[in-house]
Amino acid sequence: ATNAAGRERWACVDLVDRARPLSPKGIQFTDTDGRRNWAGGVVEIEIDEDPAPADSGTPTPAAIAYEIRWGAEGQEEQALEELESSSPPIASVRAGQKSEGKVQITLPKAGAKVSKEHPLLLAYAVGPGGARSL
Repeated sequence: ATNAAGRERWACVDLVDRARPLSPKGIQFTDTDGRRNWAGGVVEIEIDEDPAPADSGTPTPAAIAYEIRWGAEGQEEQALEELESSSPPIASVRAGQKSEGKVQITLPKAGAKVSKEHPLLLAYAVGPGGARSL
């Protein structure tokens, strides 16, 4: 809509829904780095390729990427705000790089330093707007 001077009277922006994508179904990893407190190799994440509608009937958003982070016991459901403000992921991959319900993420060639406080590898799906699965 425009006013008498031909100028728009309102502004608009595309909405990016920050609904969380489905969580990965599983994770497998074998360390190939022989150094103590360092990890290397390929992480394989099992994913659900056919997200079913939530109870509301609205489909769960598809993941646009997957990432690996260090975590600790009980941290799997870490608050979204805390996760987004923490350090960057160890490694990530775009969701289109999947095969037979699995995504592979290669850890950095130099290895990933294992944190004594956070010794678990956690896999997250990343949805539109950066929303991460729990």
